[in-house]
Amino acid sequence: LTLIARQSDGLILCSSVDAMEETRELAEYNAQAKDILKSLAREPSESLQIDSGNVYFLSLLRNGVCYLSLCEKGYPKKLAYNYLEDLATEFNARYGAEVADAKRQYHFIKFDTFVQKTKKMYNDTQSQRNINKVNEELQSAHTIIKKTLSELSNRGEQIESVSKKSEALLTETKEFLKVSKDVNASTFLKQYGLYIGIGAFIILLVIYLRFF
Repeated sequence: LTLIARQSDGLILCSSVDAMEETRELAEYNAQAKDILKSLAREPSESLQIDSGNVYFLSLLRNGVCYLSLCEKGYPKKLAYNYLEDLATEFNARYGAEVADAKRQYHFIKFDTFVQKTKKMYNDTQSQRNINKVNEELQSAHTIIKKTLSELSNRGEQIESVSKKSEALLTETKEFLKVSKDVNASTFLKQYGLYIGIGAFIILLVIYLRFF
């Protein structure tokens, strides 16, 4: 399973599925993948590994587009990363300028042809090409953050909870300031109202005597 989505809102731009994947498993993994994309829309990460039982998801974020692939637990992560890098390079070259204007899901489904072709190149982990890639060092600046699905889900719930608490606190603060302003105004008038009235009367009297 490979998904390509717009990071800002999780809109799926292209989806690629292996013909051999079972329907029940595919539905479950597809639901997990969409949850991951929603999480990445809230909290972007350049590269993320999410463990889920005997499989793992690997994501890569490039130019506002998220590339997500489902891999068996024993599949080399360097190969999975390079696979996503190849997809990102080609997708950006073809459709990078059109991503922001995409309105519907699977807008670039025709890219699946390239995904399937690239996937075949990476399926055989024992090919000399892939062995060489595994032996190569990843770029020193690259770091893959590792999480589990439950951690990712809990993080999303925590962010949502903090957001709600912040909004509630802001509302309470506004109400408190309004009440304080009203109370302060009332207290001020009680303490100094008489003096203000006398002062105003004297000023008016002086003006009357001087000009009338």
